[in-house]
Amino acid sequence: MFEWGAVAAGIGLAAISLAASGRTALVSVEAMIRFPGEARTAAVVYARDVSSSALTTVRVEAGEPKAVLKLAPGHYWLFAQPDDPGAPDVLGAYTQWSRCQAAPRVETAACESHELAEVVVERAAVTGLIIDDWYLPAEIVRQLDAALHRNPDRPDDLELGAPRFSEYPVRVMAPATPFRFDPASHPEGNQWAGVVHGVAARGVNFAGHWVVVGAGCGDHCTSYALIEWSSGRIFVPDALRAVAGGLPCERAQPVQYRADSRLLTVTQPDERSVVTRYYLWDEARGSLTEIASYRSSAQRYCGRD
Repeated sequence: MFEWGAVAAGIGLAAISLAASGRTALVSVEAMIRFPGEARTAAVVYARDVSSSALTTVRVEAGEPKAVLKLAPGHYWLFAQPDDPGAPDVLGAYTQWSRCQAAPRVETAACESHELAEVVVERAAVTGLIIDDWYLPAEIVRQLDAALHRNPDRPDDLELGAPRFSEYPVRVMAPATPFRFDPASHPEGNQWAGVVHGVAARGVNFAGHWVVVGAGCGDHCTSYALIEWSSGRIFVPDALRAVAGGLPCERAQPVQYRADSRLLTVTQPDERSVVTRYYLWDEARGSLTEIASYRSSAQRYCGRD
């Protein structure tokens, strides 16, 4: 005789068995994505299980920099890639350098390292991670390319010979004094008074002990200044005095820089093309010197070739 009770019991046992086989609870892992300069763009965030090589991905929209991944207990690499039309084909990661930036008073050899930092996921939620290392050594990029199963020698990733931020390193020291701003140190100093302290609240962002800050100078125009953290001195290099907006597509900000490098780039529209110029900060002279430039069509720049 067919008994529904027996069937129900069997289903219940099967459910218990399935629950037992998949009983490992997923853990919430939160990471902020911080791009160079003040850039905001959508991104894909990856978590790679170091043991199994399995990838977990999540997409975040521009202006919403927090990614939340659900991961099984284990050890992971966290990295990200911009995901807007025309955004540079680069990878950023959570590295030993990132870990030190979150605790800048801890001065160890790891603070000079851009090796991938393993995130340990156990039972409790993981928070406070920041993916902000966007200028990785070539060997780290190759590791991440392999994790994504893509050709590390693809020719369109980077302009051949373009300077890299990692080639011009400086040490970022924990500020010994509070940030100062001296508008009297430059004839146009008051132009940045309304925005500088908000930027400085996030700490040094250029060449070891400088803060780069931008203020509007008209329609589709931004004027940038370099402000020394301890003295408040203002420098306004000619290359940053009036940077035009109006790039042919949405992507990262036209001025790119980072705290641990003397390199700074400016990307500008030029008729039907886009030009990226690479500048090196000279501390002694207080000036930016152009060391290279690369031109591409608007179509290629926006990823429409």
